[in-house]
Amino acid sequence: MVQCNRVFVFESDMSLSLRIYLIIFLCNTFKEATMSHKHINRLKAKVTDSEEKLLDAEVRYQQRQATFEAQTLIMESRECVIHALTVEQVSLVSQKASLEDWLKASERERDEKEEALEECKAEIKLLRERGVELMRSKDLLDKGERERKQREYNSKRSVLRSFKWEEETTDALVLRGAVAFWGATDALDLPNHNLRRSKEARKKILKSIIEDGFQGELHDELEKEFVKKNG
Repeated sequence: MVQCNRVFVFESDMSLSLRIYLIIFLCNTFKEATMSHKHINRLKAKVTDSEEKLLDAEVRYQQRQATFEAQTLIMESRECVIHALTVEQVSLVSQKASLEDWLKASERERDEKEEALEECKAEIKLLRERGVELMRSKDLLDKGERERKQREYNSKRSVLRSFKWEEETTDALVLRGAVAFWGATDALDLPNHNLRRSKEARKKILKSIIEDGFQGELHDELEKEFVKKNG
């Protein structure tokens, strides 16, 4: 019985100690838990603050990235514009060179045309002068031809009248020769010459031709024919 009481007392003591230990342990655990909860809250606050800072940093990064991309686009656009302007400048320089060459060629062509025009004007002037001379010459020739035909006509009339010939019955070649002879001696028909004297002068000329022409052969032949005719 005593042992049982001892064991009960011991068990009672152990139970009390354990309870005290448990109470202390629970108090410490509660204390630690309280401290851990505060630490967790601080950690959560730090994490929240870090997340907010990270979010803000990401926002700023995205803004800077957008700004960078915009600036990159602007730079690329500027480079495209500069390239286009450079190409345009090269094209303009080429066009300017081509235009200068064209202007030089146009000036040369204009000078050549002006020279050709001056030459053409000079040629036209010369042709006009020659045309005037030719017209004058033609007029003179026409006048001379008319005068020649008139003299020939007058000579033929004089031959037919003086020789008592008829044009229809006279040999054409003989008549032409007689007219030519008469025309060659038309100086004898000047107004201050007497018609009879001019007639005698032509007879004298014709007689000299007959006597002296062909070394006198014509005269001898005529003389023989005359003798034969009257013999």
